[in-house]
Amino acid sequence: MPELSPVTQTIFDHLRELKKRIITSCFAVMIGACIAYFLYIPIVHILSDPFTHIVGQDKPILYVTSVFEGFLTRIKFAFIGGIVVSFPVHMYQIIRFVFPALSSKERKIIGFCLLASTFLAVFSLLLCYFLLIPISMQFLINSDFIPKNVGVLLHFNQNIFYVFNFLLYSMLAFQFPIVLELMLYLNMVSRRTLLKSSRIIIVIIFIIAAIVTPPDWISQLGVAIPMVFLFYLTLLIAKIFKFGEG
Repeated sequence: MPELSPVTQTIFDHLRELKKRIITSCFAVMIGACIAYFLYIPIVHILSDPFTHIVGQDKPILYVTSVFEGFLTRIKFAFIGGIVVSFPVHMYQIIRFVFPALSSKERKIIGFCLLASTFLAVFSLLLCYFLLIPISMQFLINSDFIPKNVGVLLHFNQNIFYVFNFLLYSMLAFQFPIVLELMLYLNMVSRRTLLKSSRIIIVIIFIIAAIVTPPDWISQLGVAIPMVFLFYLTLLIAKIFKFGEG
């Protein structure tokens, strides 16, 4: 059997490393899915609570329309929840594969980014759940759209995932400053370019906010304004640490 060249050996080493990272991520999704499956009932209570004021405490809040709906909703929730819960593991696997030999400074930068990412994720969840979702619901069910003589029958699957998706998409949108800061650190983009393009970026931010939020301007502003603030904060941090000067 002919000996493999050093280049070929390196390629196979990378493939073996990639395989190990993928298997680890898959196991993390499975564990996260099990956690989401067993915590399904209390989480559904949390996700359905914003609808309580619509129908009242003494009535069922949400309704299913088939005998399969509850089962399928739980399975779907467990799968998506598994991906969300295991997201930090995926990020770690990607970082370790792409940057196998990190310097001490790079480890600190990535550690700071992960910490800031967690803070922004928690902030976005609290902002959406306690402020934006209630405001959005009050707007969508007011008498201008639903006459007072029309009852409200809320579909279980659709409305649970309406709240879940709103929280998830908002959380992902608030990771934008972290990605931007890393791009500045790696000199993939310069501060000067971002400042010159700030008007376009702000328009993009408002478009993203319009996509991830319900069709009411209050929710859109509630997501867009903090994101614009975080954009300029990102540039300020980059200036302090001299990122993106190329």
